[in-house]
Amino acid sequence: MCRLLGLIGSGFPFEVFRRFALLARKGHTDGWGVVCFDGCYPRVLGLSDGSILDEMDRYISISREALRMDCRIVVAHIRRASRGSVSIANTQPFVYGRWVFCHNGTINDDVKLDVKLPLNGSSDSERLFKYIVQMIMDGYDLREALKRIHDVIDDYTALNFILSDGGILYVYRDCTVNEDYYTLYYSRGGGYVAVCSEALNCVDGRWIPIENGCLLAIGRDLTLSIDRAV
Repeated sequence: MCRLLGLIGSGFPFEVFRRFALLARKGHTDGWGVVCFDGCYPRVLGLSDGSILDEMDRYISISREALRMDCRIVVAHIRRASRGSVSIANTQPFVYGRWVFCHNGTINDDVKLDVKLPLNGSSDSERLFKYIVQMIMDGYDLREALKRIHDVIDDYTALNFILSDGGILYVYRDCTVNEDYYTLYYSRGGGYVAVCSEALNCVDGRWIPIENGCLLAIGRDLTLSIDRAV
């Protein structure tokens, strides 16, 4: 169980980063990471298997660096471990090629996902990520990949995730239990769109909940589309 943050556009308020980190007070203390897109490719700004609350100074410095770099896309994650040890290999966001991914939820039958790409850790989240990328590399679009995933697995709490290739920020909400916890919201600010597991009151604009089973896609020009994925 985790908390997710995605930003796309420009002029992100620093307070978004700070308020996001404070969500760790609810028990999300098993690692954190921040990845941005430096041009067309992802750049890991920080990754730790420690508590973000204990490493707040480092996290704040990294967040300010993302703002100084004027990154157009930023993805951040704070972890509450369910499956997979607390380790760097299982810390998110994950990066593979041009893809960045973070997930909230637990997949109990993730071994059914026949992943051919190399796995660095032991988490169900990485297996989900690599399976999605594998499907895309095989010529499927994301919606087709999600349909295939639902054909394979059925024992999960949530498949909530943020995924980006540097051009589009994809956000998917899909939970089978505890809909009050496995939430995702988005909000339009001045020149950017923010996505988070919880509404952050430091953002100008209204936070809109993403309905269960829906996929949100946000382009670099901030065009937004949302529809049912499966």
